[in-house]
Amino acid sequence: MEEQFDRRTFLTRGVVAGGALALPFLFNDTARAVGGGSDASRATGADSGIEFFSDPTLNFQALFALSAASYNASELGEVLTTIDQIHAKGDSYAAFYEAFLERGEELRARASSFMRAGHRVSAREAYLRAASYFDQALFFVLASSDPTRKHEGEVYKKMDGR
Repeated sequence: MEEQFDRRTFLTRGVVAGGALALPFLFNDTARAVGGGSDASRATGADSGIEFFSDPTLNFQALFALSAASYNASELGEVLTTIDQIHAKGDSYAAFYEAFLERGEELRARASSFMRAGHRVSAREAYLRAASYFDQALFFVLASSDPTRKHEGEVYKKMDGR
């Protein structure tokens, strides 16, 4: 079966594709300013990609959170603000966990407020982002101040909306 393209679909896909190609160029200098970048890449001028954290695990998870914006499961501003909060607390697994847990709780409260007001689409979008941020926190839950399986289960429940 042949797929039909209308003008809106063509333009939307073109903008998305162009934006995806531009992201590494747009965020590279910003990421280095926020995250500092590696000394080796600054000394040699080598471009090693986007770096928010010197720890590769933290950096990967931050990039993973940013990439969820493609699916409306995060917002760039929310993730970048959360990254700034992590830097303020000190770049650690525990700080990453706490910051994304707080962001998830904030979004879940906002989603509940939207739902009570009858704004189902806004509620759905906020619940999706909250679940995504809880998922980010869950990755480092064992680095929290209470690293137990029970604590891990509590984060799963928050992610599930309970």
